Amino acid sequence: MPRRRPVPPRGKLRPIHGASTRLLADLHRHGGAGALEQWSGFVRHPMHRRWLKEHEAHYDEAGEALWARECLDHVIARLPRRSARELRKLVQKLDDLC
Repeated sequence: MPRRRPVPPRGKLRPIHGASTRLLADLHRHGGAGALEQWSGFVRHPMHRRWLKEHEAHYDEAGEALWARECLDHVIARLPRRSARELRKLVQKLDDLC
């Protein structure tokens, strides 16, 4: 009998553009959804390049975002292959914005 696709818990997951429900469920299970949202928000913020060059302004926000990026590497290592591949692609797109 084929395995059923994992269903994310209703009302607990916010959709992430480009992420499948399988990835969302795995991120929720392994605690990486918040890190992905934090890294995405930091990279899309207009001041992130200034902070990365100067390392002074907005230290608290950027320090947490860089910690979230490291956390994503650990989450990728713990995920199943398919979800890890999908998350790697999403993170790579975000990293290219830096």
